[in-house]
Amino acid sequence: MTANPEFIPTSLLHNLKHNKVLHEHVILLTVKNLDLPQVMTDQRAEVAEVAPNIYRVTLRYGFMEMPNLPPALAQLQFESTGFDVSQASYFVSRELLVRSRPSHISRWRMALFLLMTKNATPITDFLRIPLDRVVELGVRIGI
Repeated sequence: MTANPEFIPTSLLHNLKHNKVLHEHVILLTVKNLDLPQVMTDQRAEVAEVAPNIYRVTLRYGFMEMPNLPPALAQLQFESTGFDVSQASYFVSRELLVRSRPSHISRWRMALFLLMTKNATPITDFLRIPLDRVVELGVRIGI
């Protein structure tokens, strides 16, 4: 999963670095929330094959819709790849934000921002990804 469809997700790079393996089927997934209440079903998904068995998928949802990734991915056609959504693993990057020294942000703003970040709903819950299918690869980011 990646927020920016123009870049390779850090979770894929970390997986390659540590496990030295590229899976047989790779889907680079971006979920966009639009300023519309709902997105028409024929405009929900965009699929492009960027290399053999590597796909770039963009799913669009309106602000009144609740994304549910497994059923959305199950509806997509991947040109006879044998992709089975029930066997899919979701690689997610987890950024742990920490205060760096020296910081140009005031202490109270930093504390408020870190508290809000800590209390935010995890992306896996928001997108309704089954927890037993998630692989999180983390990185510490100093702000």
